[in-house]
Amino acid sequence: MIDDRVVDEARTDQTVKLGETEEWTVVNTDQQYHSFHIHQTAFLVTEVGGVSWSDDSLRDTFSVPPATDQRPGVLKVVIPFTDPVIVGRFVYHCHAVDHEDKGMMGVIEVVA
Repeated sequence: MIDDRVVDEARTDQTVKLGETEEWTVVNTDQQYHSFHIHQTAFLVTEVGGVSWSDDSLRDTFSVPPATDQRPGVLKVVIPFTDPVIVGRFVYHCHAVDHEDKGMMGVIEVVA
């Protein structure tokens, strides 16, 4: 699940205004890797597992480290919602097909 909920395509989980850039923290409380994937835009990874990440490559998918006995796995990303082409609704989800199929997905809406 994402935010303790299974996807509901009629629900909007995140709303973002076109032109904004947001920092998202993706938290993994499971002891397996999950691949964060977002449609329509790329993101910059800034931190993985509490360690600063310095690769300047834009991504659309990145592995979120698993939780340990001490803490959850954490991925921090900066997402630019600046391209007018992306106005509308689309999804972000775990890119593991069986997780995605079981509803590990959220709906985002970019509004002008």
